[in-house]
Amino acid sequence: MEEIIYGWKDTGITMDRIRRESGFCMPVKHLHYEYEIYYLTEGERYYFIDNQTYHVKKGGLVLIDKNQIHQTSQAGNGPHERILVGLEEEALAPLFQATGEMCLDRLFQDHWGVVQLSPEDQAAAEAVFAQMAEEFEHRQTGFRLVILSLLSSLLIRILRPLKAQAPALSPLSAAPRHRKVDEVASYISSHYEEPLSLESLSEQFFVSKCYLSRIFKEATGFTVTEYLNMCRIKQARHLLISTDLSITEVAGAVGYDTITYFERVFKSCTLITPLKYRKRYENKLQPVR
Repeated sequence: MEEIIYGWKDTGITMDRIRRESGFCMPVKHLHYEYEIYYLTEGERYYFIDNQTYHVKKGGLVLIDKNQIHQTSQAGNGPHERILVGLEEEALAPLFQATGEMCLDRLFQDHWGVVQLSPEDQAAAEAVFAQMAEEFEHRQTGFRLVILSLLSSLLIRILRPLKAQAPALSPLSAAPRHRKVDEVASYISSHYEEPLSLESLSEQFFVSKCYLSRIFKEATGFTVTEYLNMCRIKQARHLLISTDLSITEVAGAVGYDTITYFERVFKSCTLITPLKYRKRYENKLQPVR
């Protein structure tokens, strides 16, 4: 069961606040070309990012870079409430470019991860989110500029102390099953182009297939196959916009034997075909972590 407290959308920016009962896991599994700011106002969650699991508690702020694998799952037995802001680069970049002091792309590349805010910063963040929601609701003259200004001020306030710490990741989940899953996920993310399978991975890490399948799904929200596909498609997206490789060559480079299967998986992960993705983003080179 969930309660949508509000949900707003404008060009280049979305914002919603939702309260959910225990047991919820993200149903949609895809990569996207936008930044996300996730703030937990109540409860606790496990947040799987790239190949590690983090324990997010009330007052935790999560920054997700574009093209980054991520998924939340249940932690504890109670409900949780969160605020989520989706941001396209074109929305906020002009504001940063006005002074030349900050680059949105570099900001998320350097500081993605989990930040546990101090009580003072929690109050400041919640005040900013409340003001943003009010501006969205009333949409008076200049509301969009006010929203982007508020968001910029929040990012600057949170990230100034982290300037010398890249990335700011804390805290990792201490659960033994998460440590095992993180180990397997790290291996997959480094060997995605190889013919990996649940059976080969269970042998590699000395666990049964059933046990690995169960704990991987519980910890990450993905099946092993879904996560392998995510890693492959993440790299494929980079190759499509940074090289002249054909679609068939890209498919082979990331571990797919047939272009038909590659195109089907690519579309399921990105909601767009490889060719359309290349045409839309070919001038926007993404770094590979």
